[in-house]
Amino acid sequence: RTGDRKAFNSVAAKNYELIKKSGVKKIITSCSGCYRTLKLDYKDYFDELGVEVLHTVEFLNKILKEKNIELKNLGLNVTYHDPCHSGRHVGLYNEPREILKKIANVTEMKTIKQAAKCCGAGGGVKKGFPELALEIAKSRVQEAEETGADYLVSICPFCYRNLSDAIEALGSSMKMVDLTDLVVQALN
Repeated sequence: RTGDRKAFNSVAAKNYELIKKSGVKKIITSCSGCYRTLKLDYKDYFDELGVEVLHTVEFLNKILKEKNIELKNLGLNVTYHDPCHSGRHVGLYNEPREILKKIANVTEMKTIKQAAKCCGAGGGVKKGFPELALEIAKSRVQEAEETGADYLVSICPFCYRNLSDAIEALGSSMKMVDLTDLVVQALN
């Protein structure tokens, strides 16, 4: 998401050809940025090819419901961070929360869903302006701490990295965790 349309179009054309040749009908990704790109920016390509794009959390939620799989409540106190790319850009808000509510005690932050604050990592900010990215993430971690939660949960590896850096920089006792890791724990 840095505005280099020429590079994007080149990569998109190559990916289109690879996917067309492979016959893939479903793509599942755990990266919110990739999810947004594949779901929205590649939409015309994928509609033509009949390719469905799912975030890992959508896929897990669907399988858990279809197979009637019970998840163990882990008894953890958590709060959830909505990534920009899967949240505001695509509207993926309900599935993560549905799963979380089955396995943990969830306390929402003040700013959630459409109004959620960015973690600071996207749009090339972490790469180009790492100090700014860290300050933005610290603000989000402090908002998470206000909930009293022990764990900050997200579904984006970029958010995970930047928020983890902020937790460390703040000396916070909060722990960063990806939702899929909690699902694995709740299945065992």
